[in-house]
Order: sequence, then structure tokens, then C-alpha cells
Amino acid sequence: MVKTLKIAIGCFAAIFSSFYLYNALVLLFEYQSISLGIISLICALCVGQLFFLIFYNLFIEEKRTFENTKKFWQMTYKKAFGLDLSISIACLGGTVYLGRYLPSFYQIFSVVLFVLLILIFLCKILKRNKSKSQADFGLVTNKLQVTRFESSRKKSIQLSQTYIQNCYKNMLLFSANTSVLLLIAFMGIILWKYLLGIVFLVIVLEIVNIAFFIKCVLKEFMRIREELWNGNFGEIILFVKEIYSLPYDLTIVAVGFEEYLIYALYHVAEYEQCIQIFDRAVLKKTIKAYSIPYHILSLLELKRYEDAKNVYEQFKILKKSVRNKKNKNSLNKFDNYFANYFAGEYQVASEIATTFKSQKPAQKLTIQKLQSLVATAQEQADQKDTGTLAKPSKGNEEIV
Repeated sequence: MVKTLKIAIGCFAAIFSSFYLYNALVLLFEYQSISLGIISLICALCVGQLFFLIFYNLFIEEKRTFENTKKFWQMTYKKAFGLDLSISIACLGGTVYLGRYLPSFYQIFSVVLFVLLILIFLCKILKRNKSKSQADFGLVTNKLQVTRFESSRKKSIQLSQTYIQNCYKNMLLFSANTSVLLLIAFMGIILWKYLLGIVFLVIVLEIVNIAFFIKCVLKEFMRIREELWNGNFGEIILFVKEIYSLPYDLTIVAVGFEEYLIYALYHVAEYEQCIQIFDRAVLKKTIKAYSIPYHILSLLELKRYEDAKNVYEQFKILKKSVRNKKNKNSLNKFDNYFANYFAGEYQVASEIATTFKSQKPAQKLTIQKLQSLVATAQEQADQKDTGTLAKPSKGNEEIV
């Protein structure tokens, strides 16, 4: 679909740039209108460069897959933002051509809008700032020991590169829509007497396209979550490590991946590494609230009961900040589970564990681990009670 769209855009760019170039030559050599001729020539160049860039990218030979995700990201990143910049310049050329007979105020206003948009793209390409929390979490993920998951490396690379490619496709559609929307808005100013209905319809379609972009972003995020719920923990751990090893890029980084990593580490029994993330990284309040139950569970698995109780007190405070009803319901179940566990009500805690969702393999594993933890605690309590009852008192020893 994206390739077909690129070809269509390239064809339109070729037609309009040829038309602008023809008008420029007529104005320069037939009518001797140097100013209008130069403007038309500049517009032709602005639109024409899009045609050459699109067909260069379509027919240039490039590797489909890369063993190094960073190289793949660099190629995809430069290609996507280069095309975004090219589309903005082409729309600028179209806008200038449409407004060549308008008062200078309208021309300057339209040019300023597109120049600002182009500067935004240039800033994204040339200047990259990494947020402190993002940088901290990236350092933590880079220190993770993932040698035991090397068998999942190939699938993880495929997952990472598909995710990066899809994110940039969605971003490209959104950015192109923004440029076209500005062009159409300017057309509405010029041709409102004749094409107001058509312009309004196209603007509505552009808004629908932007909504579609948001839907695509969420769909991609859900696709990664589906991999997690299907129990592909090794792939997810390597995937998150790969994503956070790249330079900070808002297009491909989702905050939820921090929670996914913690969830995956707990379920593959990497309890120490799971705890280290909480000790070293600066997590957002909501993410910490969602993932802190696995911090407590990891501490319990390592029999660090006092530390687990202390973290549980933090959890009770953090869960109050959660607004989402569905997530709050899940956190309340964890709260009840931990409250009964620490109170020694292991049977009740085991029953609470069965109330968690069990539709996906990962969810079923969560229930199994919760019940196993309770069963181990119950067994230890029974052994302690049995040992206390079996141990003879000092008086009995003297009688014997």
C-alpha cells in the first residue's frame, strides 16, 4: 500500500512539476516576465525534487534485512525524514504557485508556515536530545545479561525491524497529511468561492487520516503486547533492549515497553535483574504503579520478605494515583493477594490468584506463579508448625 502511494505521489509530482516548468519557460521567454517566471521555476524545482527522491528510493537496491538493528534504524530514519522534508518542500512549491497573484501578506504567511514545518523536520534530523528518564532506562537495559535468550535473537531482530519500519510508515503518512492539509487550507483561502465544498471534504478526509494514524500506532503497540502475552518473553526482552539501545526517538519508543520488560523478566525467573530495574531506573509514576507488583513478587521469590513488605507499602500509595478503571481493578487484586499473603492467609491468597485473567499463555503463567508462591509459603508454614509441635519441651526431656 505504501509503495503504491509513493508511486502515485511521484506521478503527481512529475505532472505538476512539468506543468510549472512549462509555465516558467513561457513566462520567461515568451512574456518576458522575469519575476513570475523565476517563481514558477522555483515551484517546479520544489515539486520536481519529490519526484526524483521517490523514484530513487523505489528503485535503489537496498538490503531488506540487517543483522544490526541500529544500522537498519539509521537507514529507515534518514529515509523517512528525508521523504517528509521533501513532501513539505513540494507542498511549499505548490502553495507559492497557487498564491503567486495574491497580495504579499498571504504569500509570506503561507511560506512562513511551511518554512516552520521544514525547520521542525530539520531539527528532528540534525538535533537529537535524549530525555533523562529515557537515558537512565537505556543504561539499565544495556547492562542486562541476556545470553540465555540468544536462541530468540533472530526473531527479536525481525520483531524490532518490523516495528521500526511500521512506526516510520505511520509517521510518514501523518507528516504527509500535515503538509497536504496546509496546502489544502491555503487552496481554500484562494478558491473558496468555487471549491469550498470540495476543500471542506478533503479537509475532513485529512482529519480522518490523522485519526487513522493514531489507530495504526495503537495497533502496532498492541502487536508487541500480543507477543508478550503469547509467552515470547525472550524475544520481548531482547526487543526492548534493542529499542532502548538506539538514540532517543519518539517515533519508536513507547513508555509501556518498560512495563513489558519488567513483566517478561519476572516470568523467566530473572528476579535479580527485575529488581535492579527498580533500583537503578527512574520510572514514571503510572508505569511504576503498574509494574511494582512484579517487584514485590521478585523479592518474595528470593525470600527477601522484609524488603517485599516495604515495597508493598509503596505499592499501596502508588495505586491510588491510577485512574484507569480496568488497571485499577487488576492492582486491587494484587493488593488483596499481598495483604492475605503477608497475613498468612495463604488459602485466600490462592483463591484471589485464580480471579486474574487467564486467556493468554502469559496470563496463565502469572496465575501459576502466584499459586506456586503461596503453596511454597504454606508448605514452609506447615513445616514450621510441625517442627514446633514435634520438638519436645525441656520438662519432657527430663521425664524421659
